[in-house]
Amino acid sequence: VPNAQKAMLQDCLYSSSLIPDYRKLKQFSMSAPESEDGSEYSPQDILAFLSESSKGKKLDGPGYFSYSDTDYILAGLVAEKLDNRPLKEIFKTRIFDRAGMASSYFDTGTDPPANMAHGYTGFGSKGGKVADRTARNPSRDWAAGAAVSTPRDLLAFTEAIFSSRKLLSEHSHARMVKLINDYESPENAKGMGMFERISARGTFRGAEGSIPG
Repeated sequence: VPNAQKAMLQDCLYSSSLIPDYRKLKQFSMSAPESEDGSEYSPQDILAFLSESSKGKKLDGPGYFSYSDTDYILAGLVAEKLDNRPLKEIFKTRIFDRAGMASSYFDTGTDPPANMAHGYTGFGSKGGKVADRTARNPSRDWAAGAAVSTPRDLLAFTEAIFSSRKLLSEHSHARMVKLINDYESPENAKGMGMFERISARGTFRGAEGSIPG
């Protein structure tokens, strides 16, 4: 993996590893064609495609902000290695069960439940026509976005990670919220796996993103 030999795990969680973002590859991007929705990839497949596409390219070393979902693929592999079990089980026992998120799960590509909210997008559809992409295989997202939840469970997660502190030790929580302001503007800062944005409406802490479907 390009730059991985130079980066530490904290670089990945602070989005400063400078490991290239696999989402910039066509088959993993927001504009990936609808015909690719059924394709299944392992984390190793994702990293192999990224390594091949980065051959011969000179990359800067870690140290400054450059968001990359590849950081989370690598963090997921580290978690599996340390816990010696699949990431799906880690999410269930370490996050969903502890936080009381009974309706949440880590999607491994099984059929979506009947009551799942459908997702529509014009990205990747022929002629830009809005299409239902709910059945898109989540394997290409894995640790970077394959968790499925509900608004109620997201509130439970917010409470568990920021208020009741059920998910992290005091040391880990302190590391997560230790903010570094080195990108974009003075109103924005980053923690480990999270961002802080200050606006007229208040302070936002968390993460944001989008995936077709």
